[in-house]
Amino acid sequence: MSVSQKTKNLIWGTCAARCCICKEPLIRDGNEKSHIGEIAHIVGRKVNAPRGNSNLSIQERNNVNNLMLLCPTHHSIIDKYPEEYPIEKLHNIKHDHINWVKQSLVHSKNYKCNIKQYSYINIFRLREQASIQNLDVNLDEYKEFKSLHSLGYGLFILMNQFESLLKNLNFKAIPIDKLEVINDDLIGSTISFEKIKFRTKNIYFSPDKPTVFTGNLDEDPHIYTKIENFKCVLNIDSKYITTSTAFCLFRPKGGQSEFSGLGVITNIDYINQVIIMTPWVLGIPESNIDLKQLSDEILEKDDYSSHYNQNSNLDKYTDIKTAKKRKVFYNSAPKCCDLCSKLFENEKYLIDCQMKQKSSWAYMCEDCFSFNGKGIDWGMGQLYMNTKEGWLLVGGFSPEEDY
Repeated sequence: MSVSQKTKNLIWGTCAARCCICKEPLIRDGNEKSHIGEIAHIVGRKVNAPRGNSNLSIQERNNVNNLMLLCPTHHSIIDKYPEEYPIEKLHNIKHDHINWVKQSLVHSKNYKCNIKQYSYINIFRLREQASIQNLDVNLDEYKEFKSLHSLGYGLFILMNQFESLLKNLNFKAIPIDKLEVINDDLIGSTISFEKIKFRTKNIYFSPDKPTVFTGNLDEDPHIYTKIENFKCVLNIDSKYITTSTAFCLFRPKGGQSEFSGLGVITNIDYINQVIIMTPWVLGIPESNIDLKQLSDEILEKDDYSSHYNQNSNLDKYTDIKTAKKRKVFYNSAPKCCDLCSKLFENEKYLIDCQMKQKSSWAYMCEDCFSFNGKGIDWGMGQLYMNTKEGWLLVGGFSPEEDY
């Protein structure tokens, strides 16, 4: 009777694919992955084997409690010098190693959703989590087995619900980039990822054909990334892809896309070094660009106007140094020029100015100002520039020295 494959898998998982003595990883990278780990008996496999003098039956000798994972070197050493590695010592070594594995696993953190636009929503897995936390999701807009991208306007109602849900659900999740020791204790763990690049494979637009997973990664639709020496695979069910546009993220020209999201580990294959995850939600991550900082950086540049890629006769009226100091914005700026109705959104400047030979004021575009504007100065007209933060006062300041 030999050690069963199930028992071998348990040992590999419990010991995190590392030698119980030296802690070295027992899976090697190369043209083809290979494992060098060996299942070692604590009480010998046979009576005449090292440490074999025992009343344990063959079945008990091949039980997970009597086995440990070692590299070839240490397997050879413990059998060559059994007096230095008696049964009790090996049990203690295995026990300490398992504790080391557990302590090496990162602790979960509170998950904060960082998704700007949802690309994939696993309706039923998230609803299950909502139910556990006594939160409700109305799925009237969704019919089972119907694809999200076929819901039309109902999709936006549904997406708003889940966006609100994810802000209220309390998740303890392990950041994917913090996984260092892969172990069976991770199975069932919630994993979060932020701005992680995934390769995509076998994902096709098939609205009327249900996705069937076979376990064959050469055929199954999935995305994947690398964690330590493991390939982390997220199976993708096309019916949960939100929009036709979102499909572009799962079939990018460059073969990879960047996602933030949440999922759960369902299986770990140590021999092939594959982690299987079920994704709960995927999406385009929020930008880390600080628009206020960006605006400040732009103001610090000498050629501020170059940011807008157009020259203007009004550039001469701007005082960027004072604009940067005061940071006065027109919070309720008009949409269009009072004189010609030109939209301001594509204009570099907006002028709030008194009209020539008239006491009345008007909001003007640059062209209208050149014919009808009285001037840029306190009491005559204020010049506002179109910036990332809004319409910034850059000319015609009040005489006040401080704001």
